[in-house]
Amino acid sequence: MHVSFILSSLAATGPGFVAQDLANQFIKEAQVDCYVLSQTDMDQIRLDPKIQVYELNVPHGKLSKKDMHNIAVGIRARHSEIVFSHGLRADLVNGQLQVPGTTVKVSTSHNNPFADYMSQYGWGKGILMASLQFLTFRKLDFVVTLNPRLSQIHRWFVPSVKIGLIMNGVQQLPTTDQSTRLFGVVATFNQRKRQALIAKALSASPVGDVIFWGDGPELAPLQKQYPDDWVSWAGFEKDKVKIFNTFGVLVSAAQSEGMPLSVLEAISAGKPVILSDIPAHRYIVSYLPTGTYQLFNDLATLQAALRYFAAPENRSSEIRDALIDAYQQHFTVDAMAAHYQALFRTLLQRKRATVSQAG
Repeated sequence: MHVSFILSSLAATGPGFVAQDLANQFIKEAQVDCYVLSQTDMDQIRLDPKIQVYELNVPHGKLSKKDMHNIAVGIRARHSEIVFSHGLRADLVNGQLQVPGTTVKVSTSHNNPFADYMSQYGWGKGILMASLQFLTFRKLDFVVTLNPRLSQIHRWFVPSVKIGLIMNGVQQLPTTDQSTRLFGVVATFNQRKRQALIAKALSASPVGDVIFWGDGPELAPLQKQYPDDWVSWAGFEKDKVKIFNTFGVLVSAAQSEGMPLSVLEAISAGKPVILSDIPAHRYIVSYLPTGTYQLFNDLATLQAALRYFAAPENRSSEIRDALIDAYQQHFTVDAMAAHYQALFRTLLQRKRATVSQAG
């Protein structure tokens, strides 16, 4: 099987890490050949050296007919059976490509487009971009979503037969008992991630210290508001082992998510999680044993969750082992890649049968 990845960016973000892990796993198993077309970035994901990367110059998703023709020629020359895109710009390219009738076009939708784009760009532009995203999805053969609520939302705009669900997987992070802070937050600083709520909860009820990883527009105001010694502002860091070895319990107050990698990475390292009560988080914890997580829906229940995991007995080695066991059963890269390969085989069989009947 040959898969052509089209990425909006090689940036080290959630979608980039998912594409990285899938491509590297495909190559590792030697059952799938693949190459990558993408905008290149200074802050890049780490692809296996055997994977060729080709520059995809797509400023704001605009490509000339000549550019589209050259991309299509390259995909045909490599006998690509699957064209697999991640991100709006990449999906726009995928939707416009003229490829053989048996080629399958697939995308992974990493979040709720309306929530994500409105959070980034405001109400007006966000609605327009989300609408464009769903129109583009309709041109593809299949769209993978990450949790049941996202599948439901996508089926409002895209035919149900084109929508499916595959959970994200992550590489396991080594565990440590040398954490310097009790609580940790790993996320871009924006309104959707709500780091301010976490800081407020710990300021009003100081049951433990916290380290915030990441940067973004909401960081500077919070640093000025909470300069106390119980909070650390660590900034952006690519080394995930370093990040997750600095705290004992992950906290996420996000208002919406697809399937957040930071939560899965915490689970892989045996770290308990305190999570906002949203569909993505509820879906993840449905695979976790009782006592390894806490959900919250307001300031009071967040403070109660923080108090719960401030107790040493709720961070025992038994809880760590139970989380790692749940990770190994449900959230590995191997499992994610196997599900995608099975999906690709099914889609190829379906497409070939349709083309054969039409001919």
